[in-house]
Amino acid sequence: MIETQYNAKVRVLRSDNGGEYQKVVRASLIATKTPISYWGEAITSAVYLINRVPSSSINFQTPLQALTNVVVAPTVPNLPPRVFGCVAFVHLYKHQCTKLTSHALQCVFVGYALHKKGYRCYHPPTRQMYITIDVVFHEDSMYFSSESELQGEYHKEIQTLDYDYHISKENEFGQSELVNQEAGVFNLEPDPFMKRLPHRHNRGIPKPTYEPELSTKVKYPMSNYVSNHRLSESNKSFVNQLSTVTIPNSVQEALADPRWKAAMNEEMKSLQKNETWELVECPPGKKPVGCRWIYTVKYKADGSIERFKARLVAKGYTQTYGIDYTKTFAPVAKINTVRVLLSLAVNLDWPLQKFDVKNVFLYGELSEEVYVDLPPGCMVSEKQCHKACKLKKSLYGLK
Repeated sequence: MIETQYNAKVRVLRSDNGGEYQKVVRASLIATKTPISYWGEAITSAVYLINRVPSSSINFQTPLQALTNVVVAPTVPNLPPRVFGCVAFVHLYKHQCTKLTSHALQCVFVGYALHKKGYRCYHPPTRQMYITIDVVFHEDSMYFSSESELQGEYHKEIQTLDYDYHISKENEFGQSELVNQEAGVFNLEPDPFMKRLPHRHNRGIPKPTYEPELSTKVKYPMSNYVSNHRLSESNKSFVNQLSTVTIPNSVQEALADPRWKAAMNEEMKSLQKNETWELVECPPGKKPVGCRWIYTVKYKADGSIERFKARLVAKGYTQTYGIDYTKTFAPVAKINTVRVLLSLAVNLDWPLQKFDVKNVFLYGELSEEVYVDLPPGCMVSEKQCHKACKLKKSLYGLK
């Protein structure tokens, strides 16, 4: 993580065996009577909290601030701490319940999400992990009230926990929904109840494959049935354009075609005119976000080519939550807002017009300090080839 995110080489790694983490984990499990099988969640929660507590040994900074060399900023999204192992009621949405069933699910709070703003709440009966901020905590009530009664789920001292993740996500209606993701399995100890599978006698026999003879003649060739003579002129033009235009797979292929090269020059002129960035030396400890070119072809209504489009996008998946970005938004209108505007236009007899703002996303001002690599294929002088682009405006692909 240090080498990839902070451009630094680890020369010496010293460890004191994490005594402070063990104390927090042991206290959390014993005080809340949580089974020891949740030690992984407890230590992850302890790391999250300790990294955000000021320490006198580093000038009353938090370890996270000392690592990222940033000053205390109110925009850093720190979730309010909660009692580990307490009862947490996760809100269920319309598609998860009926009118007569409960709209909340009683879970156990086990920690904080690392890559988004949300709490981790585990439901032992169904073995599902929920990551959401729409949750009500009862910090005076512990989920595991006694060691003998574990809310209907059997726990041995060390066991395997299977997590089915449900992450809250904003949909196009502005409402939150829960999306299933691939289950993460943490194998802490082999399950003693697993038995050896019975031997299958035909395991080594390969499956039969169909291999037609090459000498077989096709009685009804496809060319007799597939043709474009019945297509309209516009559709014929569109099909012909698809067969002649190829999307480049690399910058070198795009620069070899004058049409794509002109599209890239147009995009660069638009970014420079908008003053999207400035070339600066990348500060120590900062790793620039990568970028790449996306090529598309715009077609007219009749199927003919309108223009070749090249767009420079940032590799937003390389950004670090809390450092390069704090919140994410979808820059689209809610369907309810669109319906209200259309209703007003109909009832008040207003004229409706639509227009397209070119590169509208690039006009947004950035408050975060984000550095981006030089665009691939960009020609700069030798003095500037080691510099990075400090973004002043937003760029497609950023979170």
